[in-house]
Amino acid sequence: AHSIIISIINKVYSFVAEKCTDLENHRTVHEWQSSLVIKRVSFECFDCFMPLFYIAFYQLDVVTLRAEITSLFMSDEIRRIILESILPLLQEVLLTKKLEKKSRKSLPPDL
Repeated sequence: AHSIIISIINKVYSFVAEKCTDLENHRTVHEWQSSLVIKRVSFECFDCFMPLFYIAFYQLDVVTLRAEITSLFMSDEIRRIILESILPLLQEVLLTKKLEKKSRKSLPPDL
């Protein structure tokens, strides 16, 4: 659940950070990008690691910390597998079927 909340908050903050960076009126694209990167990295590090620091140093609960880190790792691995393997495979299969269907339509009918 923590990793889902982190993902949602990071998406929202990404939008907010971009709008705030637009309001800063940077002279160059490089300055704009640098400002955006600083905002996003600082927030995402705080957002992701603060709960872990809280569990580790305030609650002093190693079992909960281990479970939280395992949960974060596993959910990130599942996300990566879906985005980097399954989605490209599905896109390739759908594109291949679409091209096959298109090529069949363009061929003259067999006599």
